[in-house]
Amino acid sequence: MKIETQPFSRRLLFLILLILGVGLLFWLLPHFYRCPLYAVTGVPCPGCGITRGAAALLRLDFAGAWQANPSVYLAAVYAGVFVLCVLRGNTRFFRNKRVWWCFVGVILAVYAVRMVLYFPHTTPMNFDASALLPRIFANFSA
Repeated sequence: MKIETQPFSRRLLFLILLILGVGLLFWLLPHFYRCPLYAVTGVPCPGCGITRGAAALLRLDFAGAWQANPSVYLAAVYAGVFVLCVLRGNTRFFRNKRVWWCFVGVILAVYAVRMVLYFPHTTPMNFDASALLPRIFANFSA
């Protein structure tokens, strides 16, 4: 059933459960999760740092959030607009492909700038030589 046709109380319950689920992930993931792309290639992905940045925003550490990944601010605004749209019962904005492509485009542009300015020598855009592919290539070149 579409969220627009649900009563306000159900939309509110949906958001509360969503926020609790995300909170649980924030609590669990830092202990167990490693970015699969980074673990295999040693190269940070466009989303690398967004989780750390969101955690920094929740602590009101704005500089730390910016350093982790500047795209976290876009993600926070996007999440806020999502919450407002769900509460109002109108999610057409989020089904618009142009909105999604703009969101992805900005994140990729920020990633490109970070790769040019900071990779491979500056945290959090470090190269991980202990990742799977760099270790395999090191064995062939030795």
